[in-house]
Amino acid sequence: MPPFFHFGRGAETPDDVRAFRDRVEAEALEIVEWWDEPDYVSVKFRDPDGYVIEVSWEPE
Repeated sequence: MPPFFHFGRGAETPDDVRAFRDRVEAEALEIVEWWDEPDYVSVKFRDPDGYVIEVSWEPE
């Protein structure tokens, strides 16, 4: 797959994304990218099969 390709899911709040990032770190999964801005919070991580998955929040 191309490197830019990833799966994603939206979160309801920025804190949901931050808490998810903590769980990803606790499971020792590779964090590919992390953003924490006022209008965008995102964590991209690699699942055990090597796919990149993003969980993010941004205002509607």
